[in-house]
Amino acid sequence: MQLFGPAPRPKENKTSMYTWRFALSLILLLFLLSFWGNDLAGQNRRGEPCHTMQLDSLLRVEHPELGSRADFEDWLARKQVHAAQHVQRQVYTIPVVVHIIHDGEGIGVESNISAARVQSQIQVLNEDFRRMTGTPGHNNDPAGADVEIEFCLATIAPDGSTMPEPGIDRVDRSDLGVNEPPFSSNYIRNNILPNTIWDPERYMNIWTVDIEGDVIGFAQLPNQSGLPGLSGSYGTPNQDGVVITVETFGRESSMLPPYNGGRTTTHEVGHFLGLYHVWGDGNCSFDDYCGDTPSSAQANYGCPSSANSCGEAEMVTNYMDYLDDQCMNTFTQCQKQRMRTVLTNSPRRANLISSTVCQGQLSPIADFRAGQSEVCLGQKVKFFDQSLYAPTSWSWSFPGGSPSTSSEANPEVTYTQSGTYDVTLTVTNALGTQSKTLSAYIEVGSVGQERVIFFEDFEAGLGEWVQENPDGGEKWEVKAVGGNEGSFAVGINLYTYASEGERDALISPPIDLSQYNQLRLSWEYAYRPYNGQSRDSLIVYASVDGGQTFSHRLYGNAHGGSTAFATGANLTTAFSPSSSSEWCGSGSTDCPSIDLSFLQGIEDVRLKFESFNDFGNNIYFDAVKVSGICSEYVGLSHVDYNDRWQVYPNPASGILHLDAPSTLSVQEVKAEVHDLSGRVLLQKTLSMHNGQGEISLQSLPKGYYLLRILSASGVSHHRILRQ
Repeated sequence: MQLFGPAPRPKENKTSMYTWRFALSLILLLFLLSFWGNDLAGQNRRGEPCHTMQLDSLLRVEHPELGSRADFEDWLARKQVHAAQHVQRQVYTIPVVVHIIHDGEGIGVESNISAARVQSQIQVLNEDFRRMTGTPGHNNDPAGADVEIEFCLATIAPDGSTMPEPGIDRVDRSDLGVNEPPFSSNYIRNNILPNTIWDPERYMNIWTVDIEGDVIGFAQLPNQSGLPGLSGSYGTPNQDGVVITVETFGRESSMLPPYNGGRTTTHEVGHFLGLYHVWGDGNCSFDDYCGDTPSSAQANYGCPSSANSCGEAEMVTNYMDYLDDQCMNTFTQCQKQRMRTVLTNSPRRANLISSTVCQGQLSPIADFRAGQSEVCLGQKVKFFDQSLYAPTSWSWSFPGGSPSTSSEANPEVTYTQSGTYDVTLTVTNALGTQSKTLSAYIEVGSVGQERVIFFEDFEAGLGEWVQENPDGGEKWEVKAVGGNEGSFAVGINLYTYASEGERDALISPPIDLSQYNQLRLSWEYAYRPYNGQSRDSLIVYASVDGGQTFSHRLYGNAHGGSTAFATGANLTTAFSPSSSSEWCGSGSTDCPSIDLSFLQGIEDVRLKFESFNDFGNNIYFDAVKVSGICSEYVGLSHVDYNDRWQVYPNPASGILHLDAPSTLSVQEVKAEVHDLSGRVLLQKTLSMHNGQGEISLQSLPKGYYLLRILSASGVSHHRILRQ
């Protein structure tokens, strides 16, 4: 996607790039078919060391039941939305078998590569997909991601026997009755893969083979499920996997430079899990369906320090480019989301993560995080294991917590005394044990103490924020900016976004407000309009039902009709903030500060920051903070809307009656009535008689309101109608 382009553009008669995408795709397919024979025969084409996309085009011609890539993207987009609403912080492990296709050499000689080479390649995959600190797979890019996918060598063969060499299947090509190597890509997929593949629902199949010409790898892209009349075996399941030329498989200095770092396999496994090349295999108008990989007109080679072919700086470290191995080190947050969605939904891929053929081949490396490290007395803290290399047992230590120990992978702990506490995790698998301690990691505040409940400055990328991009066009991106406290913010390109009226949003991870009162939301933003008629807008909502609906509008502003929204003068070039004077809070424009007290007691609040495009200029926001005071209602549970409290009559014209559940003994409750924007309109302490109380609505105008009941038993919410 093209984002934040620096050049001015006309404000009308702008043709969307998506209008041309379908036609260009047809032209590309015809072009591929026209040169297919020569290309697969080994033509020396430095521009195509990877044959994944060409093979995919041919495969869809041979098997029209697979549908188009556009069909796949429609399916994946729906699955990504569902996955975003049900976020699972879980490390998935994929079992691998490597079919070594050799020419009769001894083990460790030429094409019959050693087990050490195979093991080095699995190590590279784990370093790269886990963004492992201290290895070539680590990066500091704010868009970079730990994909939370690992790989291990299978130990159990298809017949149930123990493999003599974990994850290795050695195949003499003469036993297959195939030609002498080297082999063309098409010959490999039609004659070698179907005769050597293991069950692709239990093993990720990788082949090392002598490939003809300059091709160094290819993979079969995933397909969508639920195609009419087809089962999980549709297409070509007997060709499903990753093929790597023997010279670039593994990590050894003696291998073929500059492809001796194992990154060819990282690149092709990215394809296997649903990624495209970062340049979209076309010009600037072609998309890889990841907005955090900047647009590019062609592949990059070598180790460029920078590149700019579409009006913006390219990401010259991405694994899905054609860079030298030593210069690749980045998968982005969007690429992570695509791969994990494919792995949990696509036919054959989805079964891999439940396969039992793999036992961990490396000692575990302990790592973990807490859902929230600043909490109040009595608040539950969820801990998440993020250890490497498939631990099989966990031993947690929580001094000051209840429980004080746990053997669960992701336990919950409650702290009843204020202070700071260490946390220790020890993980074990068949090959070893390791521990990690974070000192003074959990900070527990007492009643009345202010806490920062949630803070996001996007310095480490989007993290668990979820994109909502209905039209597949421009979306919110992490971009380098100036004038704010950090180096990055999120922004959306409304300068060249010709689809006027489109809305695009970022949705926050869940925020637990169950233990706080005096809640407040704030953020920083920057916006300079194109002209006085620009009505680009920023709207902020809250959800209290896990992101299913966003019924509470917290903030909505546009330049046209509200000049207080702009943080600078009109600008007819693309806006990118570079000084503090262009951000709110530094001049006449105040930064928003929203009272969220009406959300007190809600365990799962999501915030949505939505843009409205008027084809004007770019909007940025940063430093999203939710703060609150540790509540006197410590340890309360949140009761859902359809709980056991009786609130009647509803609709009501005057007195509203509240009947407590018969199982509760409450002497006093607090009742609050809020409007739908969150303002407190009524607040009253009720003395309950035989579990009954009442509150008058007579002072309120007709309409819908939110009633909150706070008692020693919990917090209850009800939608009421004053008629």
